[in-house]
Amino acid sequence: MAINNWWDSDPEECYWMEIRQEPRGLGEYLRTPVAAAGGKPSWSYELTTYVRPGDRIFHWHKTPAGEPGIIGWSEALGPLPCSAGSHYVRAA
Repeated sequence: MAINNWWDSDPEECYWMEIRQEPRGLGEYLRTPVAAAGGKPSWSYELTTYVRPGDRIFHWHKTPAGEPGIIGWSEALGPLPCSAGSHYVRAA
């Protein structure tokens, strides 16, 4: 899938938003399937391959009051390994 990574040459473009439906692993790692249902490529999953060490990731989930919102942030610590059909990035 072709991604127009216009931000790649700008070191100030280092912010990402993680949107989770479940809290497990939130702030510990990014998890995205390699493909959408039926094996179709997904631009949103493909974008996670552009996260680099030092990038900042904002975490969107339910706040302590149960409302959706940004609940924290992390810094990507390592490269993107691939495991069992999913990508993972360690976060601090």
